[in-house]
Amino acid sequence: MVITSIHVESLRGIRSGALEGLSPLSVLVGVNGCGKSTILDGLLLGAGSAPGDAVGRVVARRVELRGGGRWLFWRGGRTEDPGARIRVESDTARPREVTLRLMTDVSEANEEKLIKQRAKPPYVEIESVLVSGDSKLTALTALDYESLYVFRQDGPRELKEVASVRLVDPRPGGTHAMLSRSYTDAVEDGRLPDVERLVAEVVPGLTHIHNLSDEAGAGVVHLAFSDHSVPVAIAGDGIQTLVQVCFALAQIPGSTVLLEEPEATQHPRSIGQSARAIVAAVRRGVQVILSTHSLELIDALRTELADDLSRLTVHHLACSGGAMSVIRYTGSEVAIARDAIGEDLR
Repeated sequence: MVITSIHVESLRGIRSGALEGLSPLSVLVGVNGCGKSTILDGLLLGAGSAPGDAVGRVVARRVELRGGGRWLFWRGGRTEDPGARIRVESDTARPREVTLRLMTDVSEANEEKLIKQRAKPPYVEIESVLVSGDSKLTALTALDYESLYVFRQDGPRELKEVASVRLVDPRPGGTHAMLSRSYTDAVEDGRLPDVERLVAEVVPGLTHIHNLSDEAGAGVVHLAFSDHSVPVAIAGDGIQTLVQVCFALAQIPGSTVLLEEPEATQHPRSIGQSARAIVAAVRRGVQVILSTHSLELIDALRTELADDLSRLTVHHLACSGGAMSVIRYTGSEVAIARDAIGEDLR
């Protein structure tokens, strides 16, 4: 499955906007505040199988924001109709539409869960309704003041059995799965060899990746070499980012990976290695949609895909008064448009 378009209304800073013509490798560029992160949020909310969990994840990843549930909506939900709408289309599945509604009254079941977790009031609840064809799924996500969340959802099985959509934010302070959890998931799904091959492209001399226990019994992911191993966490921020990205990219064909600024903390040479890992995943049939502020990353992606630029598109976003506009470049046009794109990246 390849996601081909997304339309959003009243989501964060986007009052209305759309991206059309998304490709197997879609790159989002533009100045800060143009809507790149919001589009990634919208894709997770609209294309994933668990909108209730997705609501909590996209709110919680703004770690510096308190009372963040309200700010999932245009102008903090302080409008006559505090709701948002997302429509996602793909090349194989039915269109999916998610409607979000902000509520100050929290359902009893979710409130009890928050209280048991000693959550900090005030609480808010967001209802998400996912519709695809004749099928409908409803979820309720309750959040506390510090964006701790709980959710429950009900719906038909066919809406839950969709291709995986995963959002990874490797920037310092960004939210992502613990490496030990990612390691376990990769082992259980039989994907660890794929991860190791990708990371070996990034870390010379790597023989394998393993999960060891520390003194307290907690899992710690190590990079193993012929004569020693080191925890990923002390291998440097750039290497840690690369490993997180590689775990995310080792998905089954037909999945979609959303990457928020994968170049974060990376040395220019490592950016080229990341580009190789990204393109390798795309060639395996994994769709990658990423945001970036790096011309070096765009150049590296073009180089890696030089024999098949039809897989690449660059979407140049701008936003004024909540109205998002987009200029789309095909892979073969990116080199010509490089100067125009670079004005917003320098």
